[in-house]
Amino acid sequence: MSINVLNRLFLIGALCGYSVFSQAKEIAVIGHAGAPSFAIANTLPSYQRAINDGADFIETDIVPTKDGALISIHENELSLTTNVSSFSQFANRKTSKLVGAKYYTGWFSEDFTLSEIKMLKVHERGPNTRPENTAYDDLYNVPTLDEVINIAEQNYNRTGKITGIYIEMKTPAYFTAVGLPVESKVLNTLARYKYTRDIAPIYIEAFDPISLKLVRTKLNTTHSSLKRVKLLQLLNDLGSLYDAVNLASLPAYAVYADVVGPNKNAIFRVNSTKASNFVSIAHGVGLEVQPWSFAPENNNLPTAFRCSSVLSERCSSGLKKQLKMFFDAGIDGVFVDDPATAKEALAEY
Repeated sequence: MSINVLNRLFLIGALCGYSVFSQAKEIAVIGHAGAPSFAIANTLPSYQRAINDGADFIETDIVPTKDGALISIHENELSLTTNVSSFSQFANRKTSKLVGAKYYTGWFSEDFTLSEIKMLKVHERGPNTRPENTAYDDLYNVPTLDEVINIAEQNYNRTGKITGIYIEMKTPAYFTAVGLPVESKVLNTLARYKYTRDIAPIYIEAFDPISLKLVRTKLNTTHSSLKRVKLLQLLNDLGSLYDAVNLASLPAYAVYADVVGPNKNAIFRVNSTKASNFVSIAHGVGLEVQPWSFAPENNNLPTAFRCSSVLSERCSSGLKKQLKMFFDAGIDGVFVDDPATAKEALAEY
């Protein structure tokens, strides 16, 4: 585009009261646990699929082991996503715990060393929604955060494409209470690699604001070399009656966070096509908005966007329609289980 054309566009934009480039704003496609519509979530094949499908970022959930390693898994209760229950030598470790606000009965990461975790194999967490993924049950190990970083770095070394990384600290207050705080471990891991220290954009996310505030303090002091790290405050959907509470809290989040990640229902209630004012209020206090999470299965789509009554069927056209509705609402990124379809939706938008 020539300078003269740019000048004319700026003049038109100024006269009309809008930015020329606002219509072409980049929207980040974040591979939510990789590409779990096609591979088991939080596994190396899932992350590689997301990278291959053009995701701008891959997102990993992390919890600690007994010996302080950080592993990529959806929650610390291991039987939900691994074959731990099949190991007779671990039978006596089955127990019940209150984690966050929920009681779980099973086997927990903080009771296993990393070498023991590496004995386990993962399985599909939602076999009814994603039956095709059960073909990969018991094939893959639970990866570490280091391995997730390595897969992005290796792709960069091979292709030159920078894939950013989102790291969700799961129930960090719980792990602090049991003597396994994760905040410094995450930052120390990031500081070990040139890729995460100097090259790739990194986001650390959590539902716990106390944990994120601690990370912010460390980034400003002991870990100031991590210049590319931003923070994302996750928000649960507590129902429409609580929307006003979330909105009122946005200025407080902006003090320490760069981005807010609401459940997508905060922007469009289920089966609604009328956007709330969440995005505009968040932008008004300096926060980007990246809602979670989007998926192509009919079961995960609003009724009007479904392709059929088969809930496990993938419906790419329906996901595109939903995503474009959110693009219109002004969001800055999406956590999505099918990054390829999200990239196609953006290209068509």
